[in-house]
Amino acid sequence: MLMENRKLINSVTDWQKRMKEAYHIASRAANREAARGKVYYVRRVHGNDLQSGGRVLIRNLTERGGLGKIRSYWEDKVHIVVQRKSKESPVYENKKKVMREPQPQSDSKSDSGEDY
Repeated sequence: MLMENRKLINSVTDWQKRMKEAYHIASRAANREAARGKVYYVRRVHGNDLQSGGRVLIRNLTERGGLGKIRSYWEDKVHIVVQRKSKESPVYENKKKVMREPQPQSDSKSDSGEDY
């Protein structure tokens, strides 16, 4: 009986050692891969910072007009960037650009219906 208990205790401690070693190996590999992934993430191009006064289009988040592929993904109005909300945040304050009404063109042609 004493011999069986000793064998059991030895096998349990041996198993614990192997599990700890496997955990350390897996942790090192995960840290190495995380560092490699961080390098690739930092290399990727991130969006440019917008400047005050810049003209931007706002993404149309409501589904209006047409089916999925045909639908417009951008709003029709041009917006002007006023300022960035926070240095760490990609959120900007903007305002709609006021467009002037198109002036009717006056042609020197007479309205006789004849086009040359």
